[in-house]
Amino acid sequence: MVWDYQTVSVLWKDVANGGDWVASWANGRTVVGLPVLLNALGATGWELVSVVPRIWDESVPRDGHLQCQEMTLIFKKPRNAV
Repeated sequence: MVWDYQTVSVLWKDVANGGDWVASWANGRTVVGLPVLLNALGATGWELVSVVPRIWDESVPRDGHLQCQEMTLIFKKPRNAV
């Protein structure tokens, strides 16, 4: 089977309801919220295969853990899928 892959960078940003993950594409499309992003890509056949944390903010521990500020999501779908 031949696969197509897509990477999406998401950043933790301050938005109207506090903070949330925001994904932006080169064409200007922006999606706020991981569930919204995952549902939108999933509805068109994309499957999340990997999450790569990229930037950590050591000054904002959450429950004793570091806060990830940026991550890359990697998706795949069969080449001839919708």
